[in-house]
Amino acid sequence: MKHAPMLLAAIAMAATVAAAISGCTVPGASKNTGSSFVGQWVLVSASDEVGKLPLNGTYITLTIDEGESASGRGPCSDYQAKIIGRPGPVFVSVTDRAIAMCTDSQSPQLDHRYLTALHDSSVGSIDGDDLTFSSPKTRLRYHRVAHFMIGGIVDIPWDAQYETLIEPDGSSADFSDPAGAIILLRDYTFRMSVGACPDLTGRWTQDAGEIVLDHVAHATAACTTPDDNQNRADVMSALSQGFQFSIGKGTLVTTNPRNHTFMSFRAGNL
Repeated sequence: MKHAPMLLAAIAMAATVAAAISGCTVPGASKNTGSSFVGQWVLVSASDEVGKLPLNGTYITLTIDEGESASGRGPCSDYQAKIIGRPGPVFVSVTDRAIAMCTDSQSPQLDHRYLTALHDSSVGSIDGDDLTFSSPKTRLRYHRVAHFMIGGIVDIPWDAQYETLIEPDGSSADFSDPAGAIILLRDYTFRMSVGACPDLTGRWTQDAGEIVLDHVAHATAACTTPDDNQNRADVMSALSQGFQFSIGKGTLVTTNPRNHTFMSFRAGNL
């Protein structure tokens, strides 16, 4: 069963949703991040002393807060950073990195090159909705992503219908019925049920056009059967590390841009 049209539609809808929703010092730099840096950003191009970074559609984010703190997600890791300065000279330091599972053999190198280039940044500039951090040997360009509306999916139980993995050659592979359900609550908590497994609970956040499941509890608790264990692993793979979504006619489609996995849900009962 092929789902290439669904792939194109999901990517297009995700882009539409993202667009419509609506102690170190540097000479001349403010102690606080300039307000024009504040926001949620997605990396669109990058280069370092080796050359152009092969993003190939990899979704890499950077969220900059009102103070000096920043955070983001790369191909293999969540990270924390400190950014001091306004447009002009900046000081950027990657302060913490939490390694997650990489989706392929190329991701660890890309992850390392990106975080090194970010850490080496010494100049920041804003041009419309584009943010650029650069140094004599590196250049990272991001595009601003607006906070998106979630009213159409919160407080609604969603029953999983099927899961599709798009292979590197463009072919698609359907998994068996994942037999799961999820509900995202307005208080930014969620509950997920998969087969006869213990419910997964935790908090969710919005980040750069995606929903991110955080602080998942009981994720390692054993399920009743091996099939349930596999179903839960499949669902978590499709939804972990952030997912985009499209919604229409009682159907929710989630898109994981890191491992090209899609899930379809129907409004139901959890």
